Amino acid sequence: MLLHFNSILLIFSQLPTTLCLMKMIKFHGKVDVASFPIQINPDENCFEDCFQDNYCLMAYLDESVECYHYRYTSRPKTIVVKDLKDESVVAIKAIIPPDLLSTCPSTHDSLDFTMTIPSGDTYSWTKTPDGYSLNPCRDTWKSFSRTDGNIVCLQIFQVNNIDQPAAKKFCMDREANLTGVASVEETVWMHETLEEIPPVIEFDSFWIDGERQCAEGYQCDTIIWSDGYTTSSTALDPGNFWASYVTSTNVPEQCLTIAHLPRNPGIKINDIECSKTRTTLGVVCGYALL
Repeated sequence: MLLHFNSILLIFSQLPTTLCLMKMIKFHGKVDVASFPIQINPDENCFEDCFQDNYCLMAYLDESVECYHYRYTSRPKTIVVKDLKDESVVAIKAIIPPDLLSTCPSTHDSLDFTMTIPSGDTYSWTKTPDGYSLNPCRDTWKSFSRTDGNIVCLQIFQVNNIDQPAAKKFCMDREANLTGVASVEETVWMHETLEEIPPVIEFDSFWIDGERQCAEGYQCDTIIWSDGYTTSSTALDPGNFWASYVTSTNVPEQCLTIAHLPRNPGIKINDIECSKTRTTLGVVCGYALL
């Protein structure tokens, strides 16, 4: 069902209860800067199909009547929409408060555009003088620019007493990865967050990606990242990483954590047993923008 309100058009469809207030806000505009659009066949319903796609955050019908969908899974670095009075049309998926549904606003200028994705995270658009821009990372996730050109979005979740395989699954369930670390700067942010959890005691830690893989034995310095986007080993400098290799009972410590180590000031990363759960307080999830 389509309802027209001057420059606003709200597309209503049946959705699961958790998404019952998610709507498409349609207005004349142009996508000025963006990447990775998916072109849709012109005979398909450009806006309704985006609305029904949980991963689609915006649809764009240009002046040539070509339809493009922008999915958050493409992880674009920037999307800028200019509010124009021309033939092209933009439809942004957003949550509409119940009180606004009953009053039917006549313009989209007063609306906050925020979209909830299946993981429960949100993406928010920022109002600009001539339109809107999309924050590249999910709301509350922290952005880091890496020396290899990657931009990553990271988030720390407090989850107690899980091992490294469970930490990986936790992040995958949130459409992210257990993240590796590429710089001391990243580990400082993670470590500061760990220190804010009271009462933190020695060896309390957050899981990060990274696992030691040795050709022979287990006392080597070859750390493999499995998140798909971490390539640098800068953060594993001896001044930032305490490699103990084995426990006091000679059990291999092959996985990495951000750890509270008061007897080793300045050290942020520690190796522990991949199956350890007793001192783990959380996980650091992340993804790279494309």
